[in-house]
Amino acid sequence: MTRVSITRKINVRDPSVLPLWAQGAAIHEWIEISGTALSSVPPTWSGPGTKPPGITGPSSKIIAWNGASLQRTGSVYRVGPGGGHADYYGNEINKLDLSVDSPQWVEEKPCSAYADILDSAVVYLDGARSSSHTYWAQQFDQVNGRVFIVSSGVPFDGGMPEPPAEYAYPTGTPILQAFDVGTNAWLAPTTFPNFPFGATQSADLVCANPVTNEFFINSSQKGALWKFSPASGWTNVGPWYLNGGYAGSAVDPTRDRMLVVGGGTRAPFVRSTLDASAVAVTFGGLGSAALQMDGYPGVVYDEDNDRFLVFKNTDPITVYAVDAADFTVSLLTTTGTTPAQRPNGIHNSVQYAPELRGVVMANSYTGNVKFMRVA
Repeated sequence: MTRVSITRKINVRDPSVLPLWAQGAAIHEWIEISGTALSSVPPTWSGPGTKPPGITGPSSKIIAWNGASLQRTGSVYRVGPGGGHADYYGNEINKLDLSVDSPQWVEEKPCSAYADILDSAVVYLDGARSSSHTYWAQQFDQVNGRVFIVSSGVPFDGGMPEPPAEYAYPTGTPILQAFDVGTNAWLAPTTFPNFPFGATQSADLVCANPVTNEFFINSSQKGALWKFSPASGWTNVGPWYLNGGYAGSAVDPTRDRMLVVGGGTRAPFVRSTLDASAVAVTFGGLGSAALQMDGYPGVVYDEDNDRFLVFKNTDPITVYAVDAADFTVSLLTTTGTTPAQRPNGIHNSVQYAPELRGVVMANSYTGNVKFMRVA
């Protein structure tokens, strides 16, 4: 396999020209981005009455087992279509442009029309992806400008009509679908080849190599790590039996390997992204015990400091630094107001933003988005 030659830092922005909201923030200081509560942009939907369309309504975009994605060029943070189960049927896409001095949420793509909403379907009648628990599955195609949902799992099921007879996309259909931010439209469900291993499971392990623009997925008990390239399709990377997902992961693109953390009693481990083989490492410092956790943790690769950052969903959130070269584990000392525990998991709601030289996370529907500089 041809290796991709890359530099350590990618799209790093000069701190002197950071947007106003980020200027003055110290390294490892958590700050709030004023005026960025997602609740400030109520969804556009056509449902009857005033009752939220689902048990928890629009807040489910944050609280119902959902992550996020980041468009690295321009530092645009996105959530959606987030809900799933009976929590919320809204499949809108919201975006937050962090490159401007005063970021504000925008409803980039409104919810499908009420008449198009279905229970137990991966795709609604209008061809748009159903609202769903996204866990770690929301990933951004950095080359073509698309939000991919690398999962076919956990669509809405909360009292709307069932799919018509012989509907092409009922629950369990192994559809890979993407939203095109250039055309502001969902691409047809037949645009990309389906998952080659069948339907995905809940909370699968999903992460991306931002340099090669490839997405990795290990679906529970399917026996292999698979790679999807928007340019060339699916590849079986190699054998890897994973009993359950529920783990955060991130790719170190300079060494072609990923760190995997989470799943309760599962110890942290490292796998090659070239052949899925186990990489033998010794976790120094605080050791592997510090990274043994449940609660749907978040993991990012910090390109500025050549390390992984692991976000444990305690109250407030705990951050561990893991040296990507020797896997020394340390507790990251932060200042400012540490984000509170995120309801039902962090997942990939925490995103590394290279142009801002920091990490960003929406962890509350009614609270401001959080940011921490790393360099």
